[in-house]
Amino acid sequence: RRSSDLLSALLEPRTTLSTATHILVRNYAEAIEAARLGYRSIKVKVGINEHWVEELMDIARIRATLPNIEIRVDANQAWDAELAYGFSIAAYAFNISWVEEPCRSYTEHKLLLQKLEGVRHVKFGVDESLSQEEGEFERILADSSVSVVTLKPMFVGGLIRCAQLAIEAKEAGKQVCITHALGS
Repeated sequence: RRSSDLLSALLEPRTTLSTATHILVRNYAEAIEAARLGYRSIKVKVGINEHWVEELMDIARIRATLPNIEIRVDANQAWDAELAYGFSIAAYAFNISWVEEPCRSYTEHKLLLQKLEGVRHVKFGVDESLSQEEGEFERILADSSVSVVTLKPMFVGGLIRCAQLAIEAKEAGKQVCITHALGS
């Protein structure tokens, strides 16, 4: 069975839930291999280089070669608002589905949103900033700037708790991505 079918069965055995899986890629060659293996969605890590221009050029190559693949981007809280703004504006040309954790802090994220006022083409996701602190998940669900919530069962209290949080996030209008940290 496909991994997306296994995930659906794990979360709800009687489900008709359709899931899309992505694979983490580090560069153009890995993206091409992922597409060859049948993946229709990839997640590219950015924020590793001193500046994002080289990483964006790799994304441009991926988009040019694989025009129909979904590209998700994870910056792992690499940037301040200024660098995140530049990346977000430039990434728009390459039809990025979402940018996960672009800013180092929630304060920087809010500054980024101010800079992007009126430019609502970029979806943002949270992952690392999702903590177990009281009220944190509710604050994120109430934040209209967050479109995607990435949940890692091992960090949120296991599979059942993860499923509960996923339902809450969906009810709040958020897209949900369930992943693991084994490849990180």
